[in-house]
Amino acid sequence: MRSIFPVFLIAAAPLCFAQTRGWEEGVERAFATGGRAVLRLSTGVYTVVGGEEGKVKVRWSTKNPHQMNEVEVKVEVKGSEVFLKTHGPKDDFRVFIELPKRTHLDARLSVGLLAVSGIEGDKKLDLNIGEMKVDVPDSGVYRSANASVRIGELSAKAFKCNEEGLFNRLRWKGNGAYTFEARVGIGEATFAGPER
Repeated sequence: MRSIFPVFLIAAAPLCFAQTRGWEEGVERAFATGGRAVLRLSTGVYTVVGGEEGKVKVRWSTKNPHQMNEVEVKVEVKGSEVFLKTHGPKDDFRVFIELPKRTHLDARLSVGLLAVSGIEGDKKLDLNIGEMKVDVPDSGVYRSANASVRIGELSAKAFKCNEEGLFNRLRWKGNGAYTFEARVGIGEATFAGPER
């Protein structure tokens, strides 16, 4: 299934910033644990992780230094909510977002890769074209999980579901406190559980 989506070449980039390319900038804001993060993301490779409590940190990099002029990152905190909006070059724009571990996440990405790990809370994730990866170490924290991939592959081992083709759907009920919603238009969605 993966071979039909050449757009996924953008996802081949590493998911970390351990080796800084020299053209990287960032911003940091105070943000309370247990709040809601609303992310509206332009084309790129995005990694969202749980990190230091009481803060939101955003770092981004581009392939070339002159492309930094094309980048616009807005981070605004209003009470218990943080609003993040990005705009950047379509060529190898990478963003690393660190939120408090307990955060309700509402993320929407146009094209690219969205990887989420270490975040506990409600999740509402939307991707038009590309690849979505969400780490689900314990499905028991959710009371419901609803996901769909219009064209592509849906692999949800955490919720005991694996489908590919057209109009793939996941409907799951549990006894936890949080809700999980995800949609991919064209591409792949992977919701991995703990290693056995």
